[in-house]
Amino acid sequence: MPGLNINMDAVVAEVTSARTAPYEDCDCPECQSARARSLLPVNHQLDSWQCAGCAIMVPGSQAGTTLPDGDAVCDACIDAYYRSCGYCDALHHINDSSQANRRSGRYEPIRICPNCARSVFRLCHTCNRRYPREQVSPNPYDGMSACRHCIDEEFTRCCNCNEWMMTCDAHLDDYDDPYCERCQHGGNGDIQYWAYRPTLTYYRLPHEDRRKTLYLGFELEMEAIEGSRYDAANLVNGHDFLFSKQDGSLTDEGFEMVSHPLSWAWYKEKGDRMMRTLCRDLIRLGMRSHDTRTCGIHVHLTKSLFKTLHLYKFEKLVYENRQLTRRVARRLDSQWATLGESKSDLIKKAKDKFSPHRYVAVNITGATVELRIFKGTLRYSTFRSCLEYAHAAYIFTQDAGISEVTAPNFKAWVADNVSEYPNLAKRLRVHHATIETDASEANGV
Repeated sequence: MPGLNINMDAVVAEVTSARTAPYEDCDCPECQSARARSLLPVNHQLDSWQCAGCAIMVPGSQAGTTLPDGDAVCDACIDAYYRSCGYCDALHHINDSSQANRRSGRYEPIRICPNCARSVFRLCHTCNRRYPREQVSPNPYDGMSACRHCIDEEFTRCCNCNEWMMTCDAHLDDYDDPYCERCQHGGNGDIQYWAYRPTLTYYRLPHEDRRKTLYLGFELEMEAIEGSRYDAANLVNGHDFLFSKQDGSLTDEGFEMVSHPLSWAWYKEKGDRMMRTLCRDLIRLGMRSHDTRTCGIHVHLTKSLFKTLHLYKFEKLVYENRQLTRRVARRLDSQWATLGESKSDLIKKAKDKFSPHRYVAVNITGATVELRIFKGTLRYSTFRSCLEYAHAAYIFTQDAGISEVTAPNFKAWVADNVSEYPNLAKRLRVHHATIETDASEANGV
């Protein structure tokens, strides 16, 4: 009609208010869904609404289901991709679902939502199952959580020092009283229990900034084929930057030599000569690492210096160049260092800087990035090549593009830096003619 002035914004507001009014005080799924649909443009509200799961337009006559975050989802998506939490009944996506148990020590599995997994349940790191938080306690033996059943069945305390230990590691006296390894051998502390964590000393040269310096640390596992492991541990403990501790994967005649954090410059200038001599002396004492079924080498790097993309490229070099990795590691996949993670797993690990799985090639569950791929050795040139690979992989992946992280490119880069990584270059067969071989290291591994 001529001269009629209609304010369309006011009309839309009035219609929207009329449509939402019946549902404003109700929190049932149907009313929540109706409120959500009322926020759509008027012409959409009358005909259809869009499913937040599959993005398909759904007829307005179908109410669907409103999720806790306010998104409306069609019935087909609910049936295919959503489940009710076994504890609080909240709907959640199946990809966010976790398995839990109602009672410690009993297998009563339920699927729970992320909120319950964080706030109601806790993971037992011994049996790897989730239980209600009141049934899981911190285990002072390893600093992780353990359920009541596992604490009762798997752990005990030393009668002398009162330290926690695995029941299977306890030494029983004539009265069946349990003693830890240290107290069983006079409590001299030559070999610390496996969860021992000293106050760390960061070894670096005076000009290096502690917070900006890349530190490497290592664990070298070995076993006594001849002689006493305690004599070997005393030799190791004579160096301030090293200590000895038990490891559950080794036999009763084994232990692991562990270093404090070391800068690469400090190691080359001061640690190299000491480690070369130490490895030879350990071989003379009857210790072996390569010629065993259990021993490995783990190298740790400072996690805080890895940005997301850098960490992904570091993982990519290890996981997607398996022939190179196996040559450097001197073994195929190990149950303690699997290479089976997918590309999506690696991306998620790099983004989160965390992974729930410890026994993988690149483990980032703790405060460091840990390379677990290497077979053990006491031949110094081979041991040194493991450290060189860890350092070279960090430097190479720092600047290389994603598509450039390949075995041929890495080998070429090592060849260009052969003076920095001579033992690695030799193992990759890209060494320069000037590299010398220590003939005295030909025996004993």
